Amino acid sequence: MPLTTPRRTVLLVVLLVAAGTSLIAIDRLGAEEPAVDAATPTAAAPPAAVPGPTPTTRDAAAPTAGADSFEGDTLPTDSQFDLPPMLLIQLPSSDSGDPKVLGRSVLRSRSLALSPAARRDIRSGRVSVEGLKLLVELGPIEAPLLVHRARGSKLRVQATSLDGTRKLVRSIADAGTATVSLRPVRRDFADLEQSKAEARASEIGSKVTAIALAQVGIPYSWGGGNARGASTGTCNGYRGSIRPCPATRTVGFDCSGLTLYAYAQVGITLDHYAAFQWLEGRRIPATDLMPGDLVFFHPKRDGPGHMGMYVGTGRFVHAPRTGDWVKVSSLSDYAGSYMGAVRPF
Repeated sequence: MPLTTPRRTVLLVVLLVAAGTSLIAIDRLGAEEPAVDAATPTAAAPPAAVPGPTPTTRDAAAPTAGADSFEGDTLPTDSQFDLPPMLLIQLPSSDSGDPKVLGRSVLRSRSLALSPAARRDIRSGRVSVEGLKLLVELGPIEAPLLVHRARGSKLRVQATSLDGTRKLVRSIADAGTATVSLRPVRRDFADLEQSKAEARASEIGSKVTAIALAQVGIPYSWGGGNARGASTGTCNGYRGSIRPCPATRTVGFDCSGLTLYAYAQVGITLDHYAAFQWLEGRRIPATDLMPGDLVFFHPKRDGPGHMGMYVGTGRFVHAPRTGDWVKVSSLSDYAGSYMGAVRPF
């Protein structure tokens, strides 16, 4: 649901008090922008529905090859995510501009909610000119913009809505002067810390691959899937060809909901949005792919429109589109839209 004013206020207070602490990632529910498979579903009999609160349904007419391969290009503004992810921004060094004037503009801005640590660093001149300039530019895009840390040429900021996060990412990408990565957070992120070293030691790649493959046959559901498993989806932002939208009556996964679920089982959290998961890990060349790596397709302005999980031998598991179900496909069939891969551990 949309963040109300009281909820934004509580969120603001909690996040600013927790500034400077360790962050972790955890599940969040909500609708994403799942893109779809360009291939026509095979004629195999539909798999059994996954138990859920309401019966699973399937439209008899699946999209044909050549149809629009995207189900939507807009992230719903009333997403059910608990908290938007942090934006970790790295800027180039620059001496152009007056740091004192820019610093005063930042400190006086009504669009920026500065943590005590960020305010101290700005007042003491520890923030680069480029960092100050970017804060001045980003503040009006999504007010209030929470500024957790600002030191040198590095910023750690957070919008108070998922739609606002997307606007910030697009604005930074359009400027082309900074690099940005996302770090999901949970409501109690100030009290807990995720050990990625432990995750690596547990052969996470093979574990998440096995978990994802165990979902093969479960129906696609727009916005479906969370850290607990398959779920009914949402019709917010739905632009699929099957009408009426079946997501709220279908228990299943969308593309990022599937990978979110698999990684949540081993203690690593991803956002329920393909374009955000593209930023939640380190890039992996195609020659170095290993099971568990996330593979991305269909580039759009703010990132990939579709994704899946590499399972080895040139194949990946994914939830393609409404009317289809979780399946294993060949990467070679998607070579024309392949963007790259990310390893989130």
